Amino acid sequence: MKEDFLKFVNENMTVDDMPTKDMKMIAESCGVDVAVRLMTKLRGGLHIYTPNCWQKKIIKKYILANPHKSVKEIANDVEMSETFVNKILNEKAADDMQMKIF
Repeated sequence: MKEDFLKFVNENMTVDDMPTKDMKMIAESCGVDVAVRLMTKLRGGLHIYTPNCWQKKIIKKYILANPHKSVKEIANDVEMSETFVNKILNEKAADDMQMKIF
């Protein structure tokens, strides 16, 4: 697409101009600029799946990156149970112990 047209789109497109319900939802949630970038950069026909548990890996990283916090604090931060946090910490401790053995 030509630069002049894209500039016009970016300056004038609204949520109501979105071509589909999905793009309207993205524009409402993330902004029209994000929806326009998705449509222009990814082109048509792409289906995007958003998982329910998208944060699982980053939660584990957060838990391991905050050894100075209590289990209760971490559980509150990530909105998970203390049992879950302890499980991650115990897995890390077990992995560390295995590494020492080998």
